[in-house]
Amino acid sequence: MPADSGLVAAGPILTPMFWRTALISGLVLGTAPRTQKLRVLVAERDEATRSGIAAALERAGNRVVARCADGAEVIAALGRHRIDVCLIGLDLPGGGVTTARAIAGRRNKPRIIILATSARERDIFAALRAGADSFVVKDVDATALPQHVAAVAAGEAVLPEGMTVRLIDEFRSLARSGDLRQPQDTDPAGALAPPPPRKGGS
Repeated sequence: MPADSGLVAAGPILTPMFWRTALISGLVLGTAPRTQKLRVLVAERDEATRSGIAAALERAGNRVVARCADGAEVIAALGRHRIDVCLIGLDLPGGGVTTARAIAGRRNKPRIIILATSARERDIFAALRAGADSFVVKDVDATALPQHVAAVAAGEAVLPEGMTVRLIDEFRSLARSGDLRQPQDTDPAGALAPPPPRKGGS
């Protein structure tokens, strides 16, 4: 991911008008990035926002295989299509976190990005605990979204600015409280230990 593609970008909240304006600008100026072709599912409650996100992703060379208005449509689409990345609105009817949890429980699950209008800590942790791979605030530049999708598909995590330190603090807190399991002994039987010395000089 380019170093200058900060996740929390200045600009208006992702409204239908914002996405239409950003998309037209990308088409005219040729600024829409090109990424590898990925199969993407877009799930947002607002139809215009859903269409704007899908158009931005397709402009970058991706294939939007499903556009869903609620959690039930997402689960149905997963049964019909091979999907690399799911973009799930936090306020999706049926519950964005609930939908993410259902996706995460599937075999060969796609990568999951939660889309939200704000980066509230409790929402981020709820999404990650449910199995989401990333959490993207909707005021990100429309032309940067395909870059985030490509990064997540490649195994990276995209989180709001400042959350990395917070996650490290949370990990340390869990470690101190004993909620984290200790690593298991990789050689419980002592099979890798050197043999004892032989008696009698033989």
